[in-house]
Amino acid sequence: MSWNLKKTVVLVGMMGAGKTAVGKALAAKLGVPFLDSDAEIEAAANMSIAEIFARDGEEFFRKKESQVIDRLLTSERCILSTGGGAFLADQNREVISQKGVSVWLDAGLNLLWQRVRHKDTRPLLRTPDPLATLTEIYERRTPIYAKADLRVPVEPSFTIEETRDLTGKAAEPVGELGQLGSRPGGRCGDQIEYGRRGVIYLFAVVQVVDLFPFFVNHLRGRLRLGGPQVHGPAG
Repeated sequence: MSWNLKKTVVLVGMMGAGKTAVGKALAAKLGVPFLDSDAEIEAAANMSIAEIFARDGEEFFRKKESQVIDRLLTSERCILSTGGGAFLADQNREVISQKGVSVWLDAGLNLLWQRVRHKDTRPLLRTPDPLATLTEIYERRTPIYAKADLRVPVEPSFTIEETRDLTGKAAEPVGELGQLGSRPGGRCGDQIEYGRRGVIYLFAVVQVVDLFPFFVNHLRGRLRLGGPQVHGPAG
């Protein structure tokens, strides 16, 4: 299976949400490249993120992060995993909006804590009370993550493969739009929230011939995709 991506799919969200693991799994399944902005920064600096923070500070890191994200979005269309703080910067959100489609992996605070509590690779959590720090970061960042083009829930019961498949379904319009009319297993009335809060994509609608062109054109507009408009049958 290989997709012809029209824009890079940019995964955003909190540390521990699974952006790297899900991104790698999704890229492998779709047959497209996977890139990780944190890994690219570490390779260029020959240092870990924690070491960069310790030596040069967060402000320096964020500047380099913005440069790397801009470069990666320009280089090739792919699945791109970004650091937890990347989407907070206005300039990053703007370049992601121009050159890609953002997908928020939305994991709850309890799940995030279970995933990061025993790891020493998160420089922002090197505090006397890491849970309180994580809570503050989570509450501050969540409203900004909610500005992403698409939202995918991440639940404790989900495997990486299940989250990968949900993310793939959310990002499907960024690939070959012709697949929208034939979703396997779809049932009339199926509703799944992938977009910004309050935006519901009704998969049953695309199976109705008269409404399919409207749905696709609406989706093209929301994701800023190119290509000709889709027209329904005459009469």
